[in-house]
Parts: sequence; C-alpha cells; structure tokens
Amino acid sequence: MGAASVASTISFRRWGTGTASCEPSADAALLERFMRLRSRFRAPATVTSQRPEAAVYRPLPIMPRWLEATQAIIRNSTAMGSIEPADVGRWLSEDVANAATDFLKDCADLLPSEPHIYSSRDGNLVADFVAPRGSLTAIVAPKFVLLFAVADGTSSSQRILTRNGLREALESTVRPLLTKHHGGLDASR
Repeated sequence: MGAASVASTISFRRWGTGTASCEPSADAALLERFMRLRSRFRAPATVTSQRPEAAVYRPLPIMPRWLEATQAIIRNSTAMGSIEPADVGRWLSEDVANAATDFLKDCADLLPSEPHIYSSRDGNLVADFVAPRGSLTAIVAPKFVLLFAVADGTSSSQRILTRNGLREALESTVRPLLTKHHGGLDASR
C-alpha cells in the first residue's frame, strides 16, 4: 500500500473479481471517473414473474411546479396534537393533512390548475381549482374524496372511497372542464 495509511485507502467492488483497493492520491482521477460512470449505468429493470411489464415500463407523470409549495402549506396548517372543538375549522388534523398530501401527490398531473386550499367547518381540506371551461372543488377527508365540478353550467359530483379508482374518477371529472366536444373531421380532399 505504500506510505498511505489504511484509513486513506478506498475499497470498491470490481465486477467478477471481488474487492480491490487503491490509494486516493494515486488513483483519484480513475476512481472519480469510475464512480461517475457507475452512477450513470445502473442495471436495467427486467420483466420477471414478480415484476410485470407494466411496472417496469410505466411512465412517470410530470408534477406541476405548485405541488411542493402546496404540500408545504398543508404541512404548516396541521395542528400539533389534538384539535380543540373551537379550532376544528382553523387547523387540519394530521389524518386530513396526510390524505390531502397523498391526493395531491397521486393526482397533481390531472388537476386543472393550482388549488386554492382552505379548511372546512368539519376540519376537511377543501381545494378549489379553476379550469378553462368551469371549476372543480375537491373535499378531502381521511376516508374519502368528494369531487364537485361545474363545466359550461352543468354540474356533477362524485364520492370516491378508495385510492384505487381515484385517478380514473378524477380524470373523467376533469376532462369536460378542459376540452370541448368536437364533431367529426371531414377529410374528403
């Protein structure tokens, strides 16, 4: 090892040959290059009986810029400890805050705009969204989500009890708020 002490020796695993060590001063550039390349090239995900193809090749949604700030506002609006009856509409309980944060994290890419959030008289989180053709109000409680939408004067409401069907229900509720129905296209030219 030369003049270097054991404390200044770096060990790393070599493919197929076991563990090797080097002195940082002698091989610092080589080691730095190795670590950079190692972080870039991870083993690709493979399809197995435990990991279906849909889990391996699932696209990740792009999260809106407002998500992180809104989640911070929710965290800062959470009551410490139990909520007194006089403060029910003033602070969110931890259960409601967790449900609201999960709702926004799971569905933020489907929502039409940044929400205006506040607490209801019952202590649930209310999120109002503005869309090009109407508005959406979501009331988030620990065990359910209520969706109220108004698109071109037509109102609809939906109660979702589980997180499993939440994205599909929200997508069907938000779609009329964002798009117009068009007739068939004539391509006779």
